Amino acid sequence: MTEPSHVHSSCHSELDSESINADKDRLRLGGRSDECGQITNSSFRHSEFLSESLNKATDSGSEAGMTKISSNNLCPAVRNDKSGCKAAFTMAEVLITLGIIGIVAAMTLPSLINKAERMILTQQFKKSYANLQNAVNSVQWEHGMPYVCYVMGASKYYDTECSIFWPELLSKLRVIRICNYYDEGCSPRYKTKEEILSAGGNVDNLSCSLTATLDNYKVYTLYDGSYLLINPGSSGNSAYSQWVVIDVNGEKGPNKWGYDVFWTNLYRENEKKNVVMFDEICKMKEKGGVYFRDMILK
Repeated sequence: MTEPSHVHSSCHSELDSESINADKDRLRLGGRSDECGQITNSSFRHSEFLSESLNKATDSGSEAGMTKISSNNLCPAVRNDKSGCKAAFTMAEVLITLGIIGIVAAMTLPSLINKAERMILTQQFKKSYANLQNAVNSVQWEHGMPYVCYVMGASKYYDTECSIFWPELLSKLRVIRICNYYDEGCSPRYKTKEEILSAGGNVDNLSCSLTATLDNYKVYTLYDGSYLLINPGSSGNSAYSQWVVIDVNGEKGPNKWGYDVFWTNLYRENEKKNVVMFDEICKMKEKGGVYFRDMILK
């Protein structure tokens, strides 16, 4: 049925060319017009929904395979839903975390460093002990029997052949320097028995006179930097010639009894046993240190 011409004319007078073209586009998307050819509200909403759906379908099928990003897709600063957005940290949270890590590190690093240093000293001790014991064994085997230069049990001292034994032993070791302990620059100054006790250390035998001073000892520097401190009586017959001090790393620290410095002596359990290095009778250690016999078992 043809509409009256006056209707068309009144409608056309109210519409400009741009709105007419826009309405035509919406009509193609399924909208309906009123009597003036304008899109109704319901048709307009329907057409907008179709247009948005078309845009999304087009974007998702693009060659780049990228999803169109709009302001609605931006992640919030803090996760509060299941959108899959990654949570962000504030500067304060980062600083607090770093502070906690620093505190924990400050508490644990000294202990870790101390354990690492003790492990190194233990390995150096084992090397020095093995070299010395191998030299003792070699001298005994070549002699056919142990030299009479040892302590037997806890109270028997034999030193009649010490003047022969020590030169033979030192010949098996690569000695690169000999000096007197009291000479300046010869070796580090180790703590005396009284100094160890006053600092909270331990002395196993308080009556042992050997631990009072080392001023009468000679220092033999070996090729690996370790020290042997031997009583001068080792070149003759002396009651103390069975004892020796070992510094497993020489000039290097910590130069403390029970850490890298140890009392030891030539020891024979009985006449059926060979002579070994042990710490019978005289031994001492600074606070936190370990005796020679305990280091062997480590």
